[in-house]
Amino acid sequence: MKQLSLVIAFVLTTMATVAQTINYQAVARDTNGDIIANAAIGVQFTIHQTTANGTVVYMETHNTTTSTYGLFNLPLGGGATTGTFSSIDWSTTHFLEVSIDATGGTNYTSIGNSEFRAVPYAIYAGNSPAINPGTASNM
Repeated sequence: MKQLSLVIAFVLTTMATVAQTINYQAVARDTNGDIIANAAIGVQFTIHQTTANGTVVYMETHNTTTSTYGLFNLPLGGGATTGTFSSIDWSTTHFLEVSIDATGGTNYTSIGNSEFRAVPYAIYAGNSPAINPGTASNM
């Protein structure tokens, strides 16, 4: 009976856990726009707060290999970091800057910034304060 209780508690805990990474997929291209196929590349993700060039709140790096089509997939929040992904305050606006080193090193070149939309805000919802139904006035 104790084993069954332990298994049920583990399953319930696992189900309540919010994933702390975001899937990122892209095609790597060189400066001429040609696909970088079957090659080792370095990728750096930088998260800026408020604006595309705002305060850096998180940065991570990855080394990966592209496919025949130049495709690569990485878990944002799962690389070598200079910060804690799970401690980002997603209640404010954030932008993702992606940089690549096409030679597989750490001499990154920024390829652009884009604003986060709904996905990280689901992470915030998992950490948001509880609402007491007896005191909620705008429901």
